[in-house]
Amino acid sequence: MRHTYRAVTVLAVAAATLTAGATAWAAPAAGRAGKVRLYSARVFSSPRAMVAGPDGALWYANYAGNSIGRMTTSGHVKSAFHAPSIKRPVGITTGPDGALWFTNSAGNSVGRITTAGTITGYYTDPSITSPEQITTGPDGALWFDNDVRTGSVGRITTTGQVSTYGAGISWPNTITAGPDGALWTISYTGEIMRITTAGHVTTFTGVGDNTYGLAAGPDGAMWFCNAVTAGSIGRITTTGRVTTFPASGADSPGSITAGPDGAMWFGTGNALVGRITTP
Repeated sequence: MRHTYRAVTVLAVAAATLTAGATAWAAPAAGRAGKVRLYSARVFSSPRAMVAGPDGALWYANYAGNSIGRMTTSGHVKSAFHAPSIKRPVGITTGPDGALWFTNSAGNSVGRITTAGTITGYYTDPSITSPEQITTGPDGALWFDNDVRTGSVGRITTTGQVSTYGAGISWPNTITAGPDGALWTISYTGEIMRITTAGHVTTFTGVGDNTYGLAAGPDGAMWFCNAVTAGSIGRITTTGRVTTFPASGADSPGSITAGPDGAMWFGTGNALVGRITTP
């Protein structure tokens, strides 16, 4: 099943294989790519964000299990790492110091764990409120979003010093580094915020409808999802110019990333994967 609208291709996933036609891109040879394998483990409990660690393994935030997990690329799952300070972790990223940094959404804190599984940092601050996603910034600090109605963006150094910027953005749900050396975040309410590493904030309002996900594209712009029933994909330049591309058949797109083929790829709420070309 395939639908093409403008530069948007929506691909149906069936029988654990991503299927696409050669008119959009060259399909991989059978048995070489596109196969999906699922792993289960007793320690998995609503795993959320996942990141490649500096040790060559995958690390994930075990939300309902109040733990941080490690999994090898061959599927070996190490027992999850627990600590009283880990409370509903959501986001996780590799820090500039070779450790993993994660957010505790229920603990209102940011944590640090080494690749050996030792919790070596647990940082709180009155400004940290329901933190969710976290990323490493171009300035060598960790940046995260406070996902509340009067949200903000936080910055924490590897020594635990916390700063807060942009108070007032509603429900930020993603934060990522942009192509311009700034940090970008997006809210459910159609706002996108750009924060320089010096703390200067620019807010773009009315950019979309029920907006989720944000990623830098190979074209020097930021791309995001309009997660409504008749979904669409949005593009915003670093100066705030917005273009919207309909993606009929893609209900509630909610995550997006740049692919190795120069296109943007996104997931939808109706179990589809989409591909959109860039300028």
